[in-house]
Amino acid sequence: MMHLIDDNKDFSLLSSRITKYVVYEGDGLICMDLYFRLVYPKGLLLKMTFKDVKEYSFYWNSNCYHGNIENFKYIQHDGLHYISFDPDEEVDAVSEADQDFILCSDMVIEKSIDEVS
Repeated sequence: MMHLIDDNKDFSLLSSRITKYVVYEGDGLICMDLYFRLVYPKGLLLKMTFKDVKEYSFYWNSNCYHGNIENFKYIQHDGLHYISFDPDEEVDAVSEADQDFILCSDMVIEKSIDEVS
């Protein structure tokens, strides 16, 4: 999947890097903000907010390079958004082998948060 959502064909998460994630409670719901440094377009920072998070899982190990997006999987199912940033590439559905994933009710993308050189 080259682009996350059809309306956002002016950027790609592929080859981007997750630079920060924050989990918090907002209006009684669990929310999560992910920040990305994009390669295309160069230098663009992107923020994705996941609202009403039902489940998430991110694994970190100091021996591994963390946060590089080589592939991802995005699925809308039963009114929920599912995204995995380290997916099982053999399956085009939610898989127990997917890693670094979020399942939520709503998702908001903020482009052009900051330009860097």
